[in-house]
Amino acid sequence: MLFLLAAGSLLIQAPIPDSLTLAQALSQARTARGQVMTATARVAAARAGFRQAGTIPNPNGNYEYTEDTPRQHLTFDQSFDWLLTRGPSRDAANASITGALADSAQLEADLAAEVRRAFYALVAARQLHALVVAQAATADTLAGMAEHRFKSGDISRFEADAALLEAQRVRLNLSRAREVETIAGAEFSRTLGLMEVSRAPVPIAGLDDGLDEAGPREAPTEALIPGIQRATAESTAATLRRSGDQTGLDTDAERCRRGGMV
Repeated sequence: MLFLLAAGSLLIQAPIPDSLTLAQALSQARTARGQVMTATARVAAARAGFRQAGTIPNPNGNYEYTEDTPRQHLTFDQSFDWLLTRGPSRDAANASITGALADSAQLEADLAAEVRRAFYALVAARQLHALVVAQAATADTLAGMAEHRFKSGDISRFEADAALLEAQRVRLNLSRAREVETIAGAEFSRTLGLMEVSRAPVPIAGLDDGLDEAGPREAPTEALIPGIQRATAESTAATLRRSGDQTGLDTDAERCRRGGMV
């Protein structure tokens, strides 16, 4: 079902504009990438597990018919062992929710970092391409001037050929710059979750955007790191589940002892 929902969201996604800001690119990636939907589903499953852990079990009914009066017997059997295990089970399920939320926060942070890298890689590739185009135009102009000066006798053939070779070298750099831009555009489209990676949106930003405002940041404490939160939650949930299971085993053993089975 989750796969069908993800496929449907990709098919009905709105057309991507020809240009995107970083905020728009982040929003597009969160909408189209399946990892975010998976993380959301895990959080929902963990919350459903918490509700299930607090559910009171239904009693067992039994109907018998005998020849003696009264002939019909209707009995109900309700175990109260859940009173001992309900608390640890709910605590373990609550820890699972904390772990799922930490995983979701870590995944969203990783996705945002991936989009930023692809976004600014394409910005840099486009600016490099534009720079090499200008260099190629300048080199072609200098090669043409060198050829005219050679014909006029101002320079030697060697100097004219050197200018021509420099223009050819810049042309090779132009081909490499185009290749780099194509690869960066395809990676940016993949990061955004687009169906077609051949035509990437143009990123609207400069390489120095936000540098003036960026200041030193304090390192997060261990309690705020999603990976540590997830590991702590998993450890807590495992401990609580073991405690609940042990409580259930102790209850069964006590019941057997009272019944003379041990």
